[in-house]
Order: sequence, then C-alpha cells, then structure tokens
Amino acid sequence: MVVNEAMVDAALHLLIDTAEPHADWIARAMYCTEFRKVRKALGMRQAELDGYKTAALQEREAYAADSYNEHLLELFEAVKQKELIHAKRKHAEQIIELWRTQRADERQKL
Repeated sequence: MVVNEAMVDAALHLLIDTAEPHADWIARAMYCTEFRKVRKALGMRQAELDGYKTAALQEREAYAADSYNEHLLELFEAVKQKELIHAKRKHAEQIIELWRTQRADERQKL
C-alpha cells in the first residue's frame, strides 16, 4: 500500500478531531465502571428496606434491579464508543507510520 499526502493529512485531521471525544468516552467508561459499585450499593440498601435481610439476597435484588441493568447498558455503550474511536485512531497512526517508513526509504535511496 502506498500512502500519499492526502491520506496522511486525513489521518492527522482524524487524530486531532477525535482527541477530545476519545478522552470523553474513556472518562465515561471509567465513570460507569466505578458508578456500577454505587448502583449496586443503592440497590442493596433498597432491598434491605424492602425486607431482604441477608447480603446475598440484597445483592441478588440489586443486580436484578432495572436501574442496575440500565446502567450496564450505559457502560456497554461507553466502552463500545471508546473502542470504536480507539480503533479509528490506531488506524490513522498506522497510516502515518507507514508514510514515515516510505519517506525514510525514499531518502535512503538517494
């Protein structure tokens, strides 16, 4: 594959344009991962108020709660978007590296 200047330019613009969204999705995925613990604790507290006395029963009810499952969907979306942007950025970086290699090869031929 021969990489031209237009491909490198597009790759650089993609890296610039996706820097902030990439950071946002990473942060969102981390937040969702940590907030999952809070969601579980809140569910367990509610289960205790609903009369479930043992931690095992409270945990079961917390995991079965609609709010917990909705949160898992948010986590799924955050991880999916983070990985999608990461893959696009990795591809752009590979295009740039290939171009750099081609340029070095051209200079070496001189």
